[in-house]
Amino acid sequence: MPGFEFDPSALVSGKAAVGFRSFTAESPAMPDFNGVVASVELAYTLLGATRFSVQFDRDVQYSYQELEPYYLLSEIGAGVTQRVSDSLGITARVGRWRMDFSGLMSDRAPDDAEGPGAAAVSRVDTAVFFGGGLLRKISRDMRINVNVDAYHRSSLLLFRNLTGVRAGCSVAYTF
Repeated sequence: MPGFEFDPSALVSGKAAVGFRSFTAESPAMPDFNGVVASVELAYTLLGATRFSVQFDRDVQYSYQELEPYYLLSEIGAGVTQRVSDSLGITARVGRWRMDFSGLMSDRAPDDAEGPGAAAVSRVDTAVFFGGGLLRKISRDMRINVNVDAYHRSSLLLFRNLTGVRAGCSVAYTF
């Protein structure tokens, strides 16, 4: 994907790339994908203390499900990070995922995937999330992030509806 990378000290920082993917499945029963894909992560810092960020991704993703081996993921998100002091910041984020399984054979048995009479299924799952976190600068070279996200996935399939909370911590050290 050709794209641009913006300098971290520029008014708008980050990267943006757009391309075309031609995905050909090995099985003739599996639909191919030919279309536009993109990856965008941009940020703007206001007055050196508030950072606004946006993210957009659209690409083919592999699935763990045998009868739905891939899907088209479209993801959009935004976040705000507010510096409270020189060593402390808070962040908030929100996003939405769209997982398009259209044309895949989710109602077929594995040995009948290419058999006659098996109808293709059109399914789109969606997920939304929101979360927040704390950023703590320990030293000039070390930073700790603690994040908590809540999410909800909606699907036409009974056991694919999910609601949960995910928490994590990361430590970054610059050499």
